[in-house]
Amino acid sequence: MLSLAKVGRGGLGYYLRTVAGQRDERDGLVEPDGAFVGRAAESLGIADFAVDAGSLRAIAGGVDPRTGEVLDGGHGRVRVAGFDCTFAAPKSVSLLHALGPPQVVEEVRAAHERSVASALAFLEAEAGRVRRRSGGVERVLPAEGLVAAAFVHRTSRAPDPHLHTHLFVANLGRDGSGRWSALDARPLFLQSRVAGALYRAELRAELTRRLDVAWRWREDGIADLAGVRPDLLRAFSRRHAAILEVLERAGLESATPAARRAAAKATRPVKDLETSYPALVVQWRERAYAEGVSMGQIARVAQARSSGSPSPPTVLRRSAPEVGGRPFTRRDLLRVRSCRAQDGELVAEIVAGVDHELLEGLRRGAFVPDPAPARSAGAMGGRVGAWFPGGLFEQRFVTREYLFAEQEIARMLERAPEPAVGQLEPGLYALRRRGGPFVVAEALAGRVDAALGARARVVALAPGARRAAHAEALLGVEVLLPAGPERPDLRAALVLLLDADCWEPPSLRNTVEAALRNGAAVIAAPGPLGAGRPALSRAIEGPSRGSPEPFVAGEVRAGAPGWRERVAPGRGVVEVSLAERLDALVPRFLAECARLQAVRGSAIGVAADASVAGEVGRAGHGETVVVTPPRLPSALAGAPGAGIVVLGGAGVLGRSLRRAEAVSAVPVVHVAVAPATGEPAARSRWVERLVAGRPPAELSRARARALEEVALKARFARGLDGIGR
Repeated sequence: MLSLAKVGRGGLGYYLRTVAGQRDERDGLVEPDGAFVGRAAESLGIADFAVDAGSLRAIAGGVDPRTGEVLDGGHGRVRVAGFDCTFAAPKSVSLLHALGPPQVVEEVRAAHERSVASALAFLEAEAGRVRRRSGGVERVLPAEGLVAAAFVHRTSRAPDPHLHTHLFVANLGRDGSGRWSALDARPLFLQSRVAGALYRAELRAELTRRLDVAWRWREDGIADLAGVRPDLLRAFSRRHAAILEVLERAGLESATPAARRAAAKATRPVKDLETSYPALVVQWRERAYAEGVSMGQIARVAQARSSGSPSPPTVLRRSAPEVGGRPFTRRDLLRVRSCRAQDGELVAEIVAGVDHELLEGLRRGAFVPDPAPARSAGAMGGRVGAWFPGGLFEQRFVTREYLFAEQEIARMLERAPEPAVGQLEPGLYALRRRGGPFVVAEALAGRVDAALGARARVVALAPGARRAAHAEALLGVEVLLPAGPERPDLRAALVLLLDADCWEPPSLRNTVEAALRNGAAVIAAPGPLGAGRPALSRAIEGPSRGSPEPFVAGEVRAGAPGWRERVAPGRGVVEVSLAERLDALVPRFLAECARLQAVRGSAIGVAADASVAGEVGRAGHGETVVVTPPRLPSALAGAPGAGIVVLGGAGVLGRSLRRAEAVSAVPVVHVAVAPATGEPAARSRWVERLVAGRPPAELSRARARALEEVALKARFARGLDGIGR
């Protein structure tokens, strides 16, 4: 795997604490000396030179360590010295490297180093970039390679066997004209996941070629050596166990990556530098014996091949079908092909195979460039939680089947009539957009009320969990996902397809056809303006039908009628406030904001997306701050202790709400439309659904503190030293 973190100027000492050139073996843990690698290091004449404190500081400061020449005169203004790319072998490979026979250990080490070198070559070709500005226009240019310092480490902080290489990639690159400057780090973060998959694929290929090994896949998609028992892997994964224990104490059994990073930082011990590596190997062997595993059993996991044994043949593997249900990029194909090769494949062969597949597919028309407007890579997150802006163009492709499905469903939507209120005759209907999201929701609510009044079954589907949770709040009906754990039962009189232009066309077409076969009336409703597939958006918009209808929120009254339930009386911070009808929802939302404003001094409203937030903000005449979920943590930082009013359930917010609540225990009110039936049992079930995914109300004080600690460390783990396991 590959983890990536920024390194500040004060973080360079970590790399030199254990290298042989800085320590006497009698002092304790000694790791091999680091070496400069990369094409740019070769051009400077320092490739394979041993790294010491002076040379590392020089290259991090934009100075040639061999001649003392200043390469980048403005490098003193650069805060980030470089980037730590850590390539880590699977635990079973680390165990074989630590406990195997000497010849096997050397083969594992050589396979790991070659795989890291190949992954670095990929990063140089795909992610080595610098930025230049000329005439007010910014350009991204290829860099002539990277300057990196490679440090091989063999232990974790537990300490357990953990074979990994820290590649310190200096924040320094040279363009074709010979000018040096800081790197454009965005491609490095964008390609990090692919580079990790490529490293693992070549490691499997190299070990399969060098040793007699077999592989088995884990549930998380990582391959381990088949002869190493899972319980032995757990016994030598104490860091992982400590992280899981902290998360479990905090009530985060299904933790987010940010929470796992925070738990890792919270449980990170000081690395043991006093015990020598040979002494650690003795301890590990004793621990393996205690688990019932002898060194003979470890040796039988892999035996060196004879020099005449051929390497396994490489078979060209097609990757496009696995990602063909949605638009895909070359990066997606590289990752899929890397993960499909059970016995591994060399990085150069994977890249060449995917490029051949792309060219052949385009030549034969099997797939084409996505006709939708060009998309750029979104925000990218590093291992320590720091986020980087996107803006990098990536060419997307779609299969011929995908494009055919899009054209077919677009024609169906163009021909579909608008549904009349109460109309349940089988067929496909399209609800045209005449205003903002609440106008669309009002039109849908009328159809839902008519169907439920006729005691007809209604099924509503949305393309994503956040959109589904938001639609539930507006309509008062349960909204399902088309690709959820269970296939939705479409045997209903009325099927609503919410945000239809945001669906993947094959899924939308198949759902429409299945519902029509069951004799349903199918209503496709538009999603947020500009958020969906352009062809579907144009089709569902239909011909212009006059000016958009504005949404009128109505009078805002502090005593607006509604129904409130306190969900967590023990904590006293979670409430649900239900409006009886959609036209009372926004007044109810604004009234709750006003109530918390009076009690807490400030209140923050949260809505599912920018279009909804804009509608609510305009209805409140700018008196209420309404943000989207990703903006909530920063909004709370600017108004600590503010109350939160959520238009919808906890599913609208996901990680943002849970992190924000843990950081500041403030009142939270969920506002939604009451379910169509007024029965108390139905309302209670509805309340439970709105707060689903939140921390349990009966959290003990100790677990609540642990949760707060994890969230706080996630918030402050944005520093520059994210190095080390």
